[in-house]
Amino acid sequence: MFSFFKKTFDSTFQKIKEVFLSNTDQREKKQKIYQLLTERNFKHSTAEKISDQLILLIKNESDQSSKKISDFLENILFTTLEPIQEITYKKDSIYFLVGVNGSGKTTTAIKLARFAKGKGDSPLLIAADTFRAAAQDQLQNMGNIYQIPVYRDETTQNATTTVFNGIKNAIIERCSPIIIDTAGRIHQNENLLKEIKKIYRVTLNAAEEKKEVVPIMIIDTLQGKSIEDQLQQFLEYIPLKGIIITKMDAGLKPGILFSLIEKSPLPIFGLCYGEHTTELIPFDKREFCKEMTKE
Repeated sequence: MFSFFKKTFDSTFQKIKEVFLSNTDQREKKQKIYQLLTERNFKHSTAEKISDQLILLIKNESDQSSKKISDFLENILFTTLEPIQEITYKKDSIYFLVGVNGSGKTTTAIKLARFAKGKGDSPLLIAADTFRAAAQDQLQNMGNIYQIPVYRDETTQNATTTVFNGIKNAIIERCSPIIIDTAGRIHQNENLLKEIKKIYRVTLNAAEEKKEVVPIMIIDTLQGKSIEDQLQQFLEYIPLKGIIITKMDAGLKPGILFSLIEKSPLPIFGLCYGEHTTELIPFDKREFCKEMTKE
C-alpha cells in the first residue's frame, strides 16, 4: 500500500540493521542508531525512544536476524504512532478542504473525487477558489475527463455564494460526497482566516444537518517546520477534523514524516503522492509501519 515511498526509508532502516549485526557493544550501537535517526530529522525524543526500545528488545533475544530486527522496528514504530487517530471516508459528507497557498488543495480535491467515484459514489466538486481562474479551470477540465460534475459560478467572485448554491445543487442532484476546493490562505493573515471561517459557516448552513461537514487541512510535507504553526493558526478559526498529507514522493527525510504524524493533533485521512489523480491512499498506521520496515 505504501510502497510508493518506501525507497525514502530503505536506507535508514537498512543502516540500523547493519549496526545491530555489527561486532560492537550495545552502548555504541545505541549511539549509532540515535545518530542515524536524528540525521534523518527524527525528533531527539523519538530517536531516543526508538534506540532505547530496540536495544532493550534485542538484548534478551537470541534471534538477532535481519527479519527479527525488522519485526521489532515495526512494532516500535507502531507504538510511537498508536496514539494518532485515523479518520475514514464517509460517502454522505461534505469535505471542506483548506490549506496554505501551494499545498495541493485543488489536486487533492480531484484525487478525493476519483477515490469516491472508485467506490461507486457520485461526488461533486465545488470550485470555491473564486479568485484563481486556473484552479477552477483545472477542476473543470479534470471533471470533464473523469466525468465528475463540477459546480462553478463564473458570474461572481463571492466564494460564500458559490459554496451555498453548489451544496444546494448537489443535494438536489443527489451527489455525494461534496468536495469543496477553497482558496489558499496565508496562515499569518487574520483577515483571510476570518474569511475562510465565514465560508465554513455558510457551508454548515447550506448542509442543513443533511450531511456531515468535514473540514480537512491539506499539508505539504515540503513546508517543513512551519507546518505546526499552520495547523495551530487554522485550528483557531476552523474546527478541523483531519489532515491529508501531500507530496509524499518528494524525497523527504523519514523523520519529517514521523514528526508530522506524531505531533498532529488531528486524525490523518490520507497520504497523496505523484501527479496522477488516483494517487491518494487512506492512512493505516499498522500497514504504514509494516511497509517501512519489511524485508
